[in-house]
Amino acid sequence: MRVLGLGDNVMDAYYGPAVFYPGGNAYNVSVNAKRLEADSAYLGWFSDDEYGVFLKKYLADMHVDVSRCRTRKATTAKVCVEQVENGERHYLRNEIQANCVEAIQLSISDAEYINQFDAVITSCNSKLSTQLPLIRNHHGVLVFDFGEKGKYRTREYIAQVDDFVDLMLFSMPGVSRICIEEYVESLGVSKCILVTRGSESSLFFLGEKCIEFSGKKCKPVDTMGAGDAYITAFVIAMLKHGWNRLNMPKEDEISLSMQAASEYASRIVMEPGGFNHPYTGRKAIIFDMDGVLVDSETACAKMYDSFLKDMGKQLDDDSRDRMYGCSSEMEDMILAKCLGCSIDTARELKQEYTKENMYNYADIVFHGTGETLSWLKQKGYLVGLASSSPRRHVEMMLAQCGFSEMFDAVVTADEIKEAKPSPEIYCSVLNALGIHPEEALVIEDSKYGITAANRAGIPVIQRLNQNQPVLSDMIIGTISSITELKSIIV
Repeated sequence: MRVLGLGDNVMDAYYGPAVFYPGGNAYNVSVNAKRLEADSAYLGWFSDDEYGVFLKKYLADMHVDVSRCRTRKATTAKVCVEQVENGERHYLRNEIQANCVEAIQLSISDAEYINQFDAVITSCNSKLSTQLPLIRNHHGVLVFDFGEKGKYRTREYIAQVDDFVDLMLFSMPGVSRICIEEYVESLGVSKCILVTRGSESSLFFLGEKCIEFSGKKCKPVDTMGAGDAYITAFVIAMLKHGWNRLNMPKEDEISLSMQAASEYASRIVMEPGGFNHPYTGRKAIIFDMDGVLVDSETACAKMYDSFLKDMGKQLDDDSRDRMYGCSSEMEDMILAKCLGCSIDTARELKQEYTKENMYNYADIVFHGTGETLSWLKQKGYLVGLASSSPRRHVEMMLAQCGFSEMFDAVVTADEIKEAKPSPEIYCSVLNALGIHPEEALVIEDSKYGITAANRAGIPVIQRLNQNQPVLSDMIIGTISSITELKSIIV
């Protein structure tokens, strides 16, 4: 069976200890569906800040289909600040920046994609009520969660979704059965309604019938996401009992589905953050050198143009593009082909020329580099360097620019067997720093370096330049822009 979480994603920030968890009703649905061994997918818009990258990566790591998701440029994720006391989650406030990512706007092709699913689960928090007519012909069941907020329980709002959904869900902790029955009757809707009440019994309304189920009570570690876990497990159990738009399971099968949902939710509340995958912020920033810290790519290109001109040769555009950000070995191969000589001969000629014509790195360091490195160190970050250049060039740069004390780990072409785009150099820096890939962030500019970092499992910020296309979801124009990326600081 195929289950789609449609709509919102957020970062849940826990007040007190600085820890964040991925969340959002639709997002949680897709994770829970995968955990319940359904063919799971998520459809929504991601921000392009650090949180958005983390949210998308976790789903991809869980093998949740995110192929239809889009990343919105220059946006931030919504952050929900929560507090957990004695295992109970309490909502405090939302932190929404001016450039916060918007609710997804569905297209015709999205509607065609949605039509492939046996169940689509969305909520009031996804802000999709006015877009439901676009998917009214969806062949599977459409489930809509109204949550706990009173502003979504008006007749006007419910009327927006009544004609398009197959099951309505409400969370009413602490409300008596009699009051809930009166409320459901007042709605005057013909759709099935499921009401959860926290640790109390759940109620399923089917016409004039009300099916009640009480699960075993437990002392929760964290009730964050418990409702989403219950809803997802209930829907999947109902699908297994043959639920579709033309068929409603029998009463005993509905009770069994409520039991399965209760048992699954009771397991989820024993995990912090819904599924115990915290984001605690970055511990390290790892830099490429050439084209990121220093404008050596431009200086080197000029030097090699002069070198080849003296030889009566000139690089073609394709060779020039391939040389950008490549290893020394590939550089020698390209020069050898242009000169029509062996690689060893090209290397010797190049080394002889550069020895006499080498630039001073202090003259080509990018503006703000030193200040940015100092700022990162002051903030307590580990700082690494992963350069495809030889050790002697890297040490020359560190000395000439005064950066020798700025880096906690330096790995060069001399210490690795395979150059970028192999992930070896970034794995070596991670090992030297003693951190995991998700605790680091790479600043790269070339396709070789970005590919290497991606293969090492490290998120990448691309420093844009005129020689390379946009290859990362996160981009900056200058090194000093890093200090403005507040989302990398927790």
